[in-house]
Amino acid sequence: MESINKWAAAIAVCSVIVCITELLIADDKNRKIIRAVLGCFLLAAAIQPVITFSSGLKDLLPAHEYSLDADSAELTQLQHDMTDSRLEAEAERILTEKSLHFISADITVSYDTSGAASSLSCNISISEKDREHISEIKSAIKESFGIEPGIIIISEG
Repeated sequence: MESINKWAAAIAVCSVIVCITELLIADDKNRKIIRAVLGCFLLAAAIQPVITFSSGLKDLLPAHEYSLDADSAELTQLQHDMTDSRLEAEAERILTEKSLHFISADITVSYDTSGAASSLSCNISISEKDREHISEIKSAIKESFGIEPGIIIISEG
């Protein structure tokens, strides 16, 4: 409520200044220009809370872990992590579609200094009981990704 009172007082003061200035202006050809400037002055006073609100809006919004002003190394790492996650999800989808049982798929993309992908490695974790499906798992990954996956056998118990 206090901010509304301050805003109304500012508009009232600006209105008084505009009125006094218009009374002091002589009747001449510059009167239209001066009235336009005074109108802009009054308009600026009227919309000042809107401008203040919109500039303070960013403080009200929750901060995101990866802001737009993050450094490029941080954004590049985020992109690489997202690529690895998408590839892992795709490997899991392929193995699930072929009804091959697995525990997890871990795909890592290595990048060179320019940021281009230089190599791809894949490890598939399976349980001891699914050992008989190793060749099928390897062929499914090789067919889809063009690489021979490493197989990690996790013993139960």
